[in-house]
Amino acid sequence: MRRVALLIVLFLGILPGTPGIYVKLRVAGDATNWTPIVAPFPMNNVGMKNTSAVDMLLRTDSADEDTEDTLAPSAMEVISSPLPSVMAGRTTRFRENDVILYFKMSSGTGTMVATFLR
Repeated sequence: MRRVALLIVLFLGILPGTPGIYVKLRVAGDATNWTPIVAPFPMNNVGMKNTSAVDMLLRTDSADEDTEDTLAPSAMEVISSPLPSVMAGRTTRFRENDVILYFKMSSGTGTMVATFLR
């Protein structure tokens, strides 16, 4: 039984000192700089909520305005890819430290709440 529990802990990555399977981060941004949202661990699912009173601009490439979208105040965007990716032998869509997207505020400052799920 102990061996099974250890395997489950290793699979979920919840050993002491490692991130859990579900993490929320508040990330501050402004209207000048493109702020990256970075995967804290390998995962397939991420949600991003605009907790600000103004629109949030999203880009997958900070230098390319053709990748831009707008996230309204209190709106949420979710990227969900429940099946593992088989791209280049990977088992997750996003690897640890991958930039998922960049954001900046349409004016002033604001905060995005990012929710990551393994």
